[in-house]
Amino acid sequence: MSTWEHVKRADEAVAGSRPVWAWLGQAALVVLGTHLACDSLDDQVLWLLHQLPLQWQSPDAAAVPAAWTAVVLELTVAAWIVTRLWAALPHPLASWDHIKRTVSLRSVVLTLFWVPIVLGGAWVIAMAIEDALAGFLPWWLGAGLGWTAAGLVLWRLGGTGLRRVLSGPRPRSRLAGLWVAPILLGLAALAVRELPIWGWYVAWFGGSP
Repeated sequence: MSTWEHVKRADEAVAGSRPVWAWLGQAALVVLGTHLACDSLDDQVLWLLHQLPLQWQSPDAAAVPAAWTAVVLELTVAAWIVTRLWAALPHPLASWDHIKRTVSLRSVVLTLFWVPIVLGGAWVIAMAIEDALAGFLPWWLGAGLGWTAAGLVLWRLGGTGLRRVLSGPRPRSRLAGLWVAPILLGLAALAVRELPIWGWYVAWFGGSP
């Protein structure tokens, strides 16, 4: 067998495994975004616990259950959406036209969750690259490389990931799985809150958003 044939077979093997590699990237992106959204979740839970008619031994006593609630919720949601991505792998990737024709409450909830979560995940990647290059490159070049990488991740993984998760197996009923909708939408709101758009708003227009 010639060298060219070896290279061709290796390329075919990589191409055949592309859905799995894409899934790994999509899963990592949504896990990063979920972690970002849950960064302030313990503070929100702590505030809620202090509103309940409970007697705490000290003002900080509620911090432990608040932190554990945030951790468990983060892991549960991350595992749930990654499982949804995995379950969708054997199914053909639906076109945007098909997704629009078959819109449902479930697909709307998934979209409203997915968009801010992957934006948050991409922002984490951009900040990580900028911080890693801070000691070697001018800040503007490190920031440019970070945001370029984030844009490429969104382009290659964000949109296709949404199509993938919306192409998964259909629930048996229209209400199946919607118990998680309030949690997903709540985390989506937290992700929006963590995005840098508010800092940009203040920098450009002044005042508070």
